[in-house]
Amino acid sequence: METALVERHEVEIVKAPAEVLAAAQEAAKALQAVITGKRRPVVFNGETYLEFEDWQTVGKFYGLTAQVEWTKPLSEARESGTEIIGYEAQAIIVHAMTGQVISRAESMCMREEKNWAGKPLFQLRSMAQTRACAKAFRNVLAWVVVLAGFKPTPAEEMDGVMKDTSTSEKATISPPLPGDTNTAEWFMKEIREAKTKSMATQRNIEAHKSDKINQDQKTQIQDAYDEKWGGK
Repeated sequence: METALVERHEVEIVKAPAEVLAAAQEAAKALQAVITGKRRPVVFNGETYLEFEDWQTVGKFYGLTAQVEWTKPLSEARESGTEIIGYEAQAIIVHAMTGQVISRAESMCMREEKNWAGKPLFQLRSMAQTRACAKAFRNVLAWVVVLAGFKPTPAEEMDGVMKDTSTSEKATISPPLPGDTNTAEWFMKEIREAKTKSMATQRNIEAHKSDKINQDQKTQIQDAYDEKWGGK
């Protein structure tokens, strides 16, 4: 009778959790500033989603870059012959310094999608690649994005859903325009009544960047944010 030897691998903490979280929170804070400064951030149902370029930004914090491994057409037999109905792509995330592959993901873009019906094939191919790259980033960096108060699903995967968002709904979640009465009281009210943490986070960042609010008021706004959203 032969005895099989099973090699055991213990799962160990490779870095102090407090140190990991401190670095991630620093990255999350920088990401918040980037998203808040965007002219048109992607917001749906009160939640903010990152576009591929935003995922690239987070990747840069950690020395990661995306590469497309392959793209292939998806076809279907029709009476008139074989017709291309979309594209599938696979992408990887590579650590720039070592060349190590960190993540891999596949994604598609199909003509059956409402927003892609009738579009030229090169656009479908490009979107399949973009979605795959964003998804590969999401596999390793979603936890940092969530720490920043944003949704971990790439915006490109919400494409068909977000196009149906009404103008009135978008208006309720858009940032205040220059000249609005964005006083300390206004920001505290917005933060306390926000439907999601990402909305409250966005208002908190806007308040700290405002030149209409003094430092004491910014501290009060931060306290209001921490009291309502700090533990969520």
